[in-house]
Amino acid sequence: VYVQSESGVILEKVFTTKSSSTNISNLRVNNITTNAATITWDGNPNAKTWVYVHSPYNSTGSKHIATNGTYTYSQLASGITFTVYVQSESGVILEKVFTTKN
Repeated sequence: VYVQSESGVILEKVFTTKSSSTNISNLRVNNITTNAATITWDGNPNAKTWVYVHSPYNSTGSKHIATNGTYTYSQLASGITFTVYVQSESGVILEKVFTTKN
């Protein structure tokens, strides 16, 4: 984009848009056990995504980088309800609630 000021100075602004190929969808929680769960989603498997699980006993949660559309959490407490968030590079955030088995 070029912008010209009243004094005739031309400024150039270069910007890029985020690709839709980094979008994600269809968040799923699979293979839920007493202490683990596998989080999966659809989208570009090479796009960087961040996976974050929040539980009532750990308000800070933990954030992990995943690039293949799947992430397995282990060492979870049994019988606890968790909320998982997956965020793509393009800013799309998916949310899902699940409970580990007793």
